[in-house]
Amino acid sequence: MLFENGQTEFEINFTTGKAVYFFKNGAKHSEGSIKNGMVTVGNWTGYYENGNKNYEGSYNEQGQKNGTWKWYDDKGNLTTEQTYTNGTLTNTKTITK
Repeated sequence: MLFENGQTEFEINFTTGKAVYFFKNGAKHSEGSIKNGMVTVGNWTGYYENGNKNYEGSYNEQGQKNGTWKWYDDKGNLTTEQTYTNGTLTNTKTITK
């Protein structure tokens, strides 16, 4: 799939389940795994257009957020940690400098 500017929008390897999504400028947007039915599973990492990490966390086999998710500002500083149990947010911790 391509954006209107010709850049690749995403690449999915259905054999391995590896998925990579891109911004219109070609920079990586997010990467992780999928399974049948395009369900997001396992560890995922998202990025800002500048290449710095935006978030990282895991999905369970049903595609629900599970465990600790970490969120970063566009400079790469950890700002928030959230804990999920089978898609339900159970705790949020704001990180202060």
